[in-house]
Amino acid sequence: MKSFTDELKKQADPIWRANFDHPFVQGIANGNLAFESFRYYVLQDSYYLSHFARIQAIGASRASDLFTTSRMAAHSMGTYEAELGLHENFLKQLEVTKQELDEFVPSPTAYAYTSHLYRVAASGSLAEIIAASCRATGFIMKLDNCLRSPRQMSKFIRNGFKHMAVNGSVNW
Repeated sequence: MKSFTDELKKQADPIWRANFDHPFVQGIANGNLAFESFRYYVLQDSYYLSHFARIQAIGASRASDLFTTSRMAAHSMGTYEAELGLHENFLKQLEVTKQELDEFVPSPTAYAYTSHLYRVAASGSLAEIIAASCRATGFIMKLDNCLRSPRQMSKFIRNGFKHMAVNGSVNW
């Protein structure tokens, strides 16, 4: 007998798998992602991550014990230092100007998702904050595992942009 969770996973599987077939994900996987698409993604993701780190900090303030507070605060710092540090490096390599950053407008989807996280953080419990935040985290971890190979994103990130912009595509 299947569990309720197994049944949900089975029903959601076509939608879940469609995420991996998205042209952006396939462009990363096969090395044909357009340079401008990656640049757009980095700007949007930097916006999201800066707010995600703040949501994690709000979660830390909602914890009922110091251990959980410290873990949530550590996650917030990790997001800020590791993820945003990586994006800061990307932004330099992608030659994003200060003016572009000052004039940046998030996509409607990025704005809607971060706004949702803030609404949950403002009125929800720590468990609700974590649940709202984990939607993206779980997918990204699974995606990263699926893309790991010598030709895919993990190598691309390790090598920076040494091989970028050959024929206007992300190549590694």
